[in-house]
Amino acid sequence: GRRARAVHAQPWLVGGALLVVLLGTLRPLAGAAGVAVDGSFFARFVAPFALAAAALVVVAGAVRPSLRRPGHLAHAGFLVLLAGVLGTTTGASASATLDPGDAVSVAGWTVRNEGVTVERVRDRDAVVAELTLLRGDDEKARLRPGRVAYPERGLLLAETALRSSPLADVQVVLHSADDTGRALVEVHVRPFLVWVWWGGLLLAASAAWAAVVAARAAQVTAPRAEVQRATSSSSSSSSSVA
Repeated sequence: GRRARAVHAQPWLVGGALLVVLLGTLRPLAGAAGVAVDGSFFARFVAPFALAAAALVVVAGAVRPSLRRPGHLAHAGFLVLLAGVLGTTTGASASATLDPGDAVSVAGWTVRNEGVTVERVRDRDAVVAELTLLRGDDEKARLRPGRVAYPERGLLLAETALRSSPLADVQVVLHSADDTGRALVEVHVRPFLVWVWWGGLLLAASAAWAAVVAARAAQVTAPRAEVQRATSSSSSSSSSVA
């Protein structure tokens, strides 16, 4: 009945949330100019899916005690996802033209330009910026955003560099560069973005767990129902004979 429909709806809601997270994560990586998916995107589109999925698991657990543990996991997943969404709302972005040795700081992260190279990337000509990512004085990563030529399509597409950690995702897009090593870069810092993924995965695990528990319960309930019907039919037959 309604409980079964609720259990079956959970994976679709979780899948919708994960799809939105995937689109929000990959769209900036496609290198589209001016594209920056901030925390408000996840707050508007991910949180409703996650809240509905968590609510269904919790409600199912209240109706059926065997589903309470998946409900607890859904609670945890929603809280982790919510922390990630709130974290991404504190993100920041900046654009800067950097000569070799120059740096730009965004939300406590510093991106320094080490120079520009021209190389072959997957059998295509590309302009690549050599960047150093720092947190304070500590070097955290080397980032290499680029622009790859597709002459047959008349396009020069950006390839975004990404450094992901539990603390923050740092994305850097190269918009242009010249022979002097000067580069125009766009930096996006999105704190706790990976937590949105973790929360979504916990919700997915809770939905799968609830579905397995519900399926096992249905397998146990079906034979009992058959026995009850058979007993009822036998009783009715005995009464008719009497």
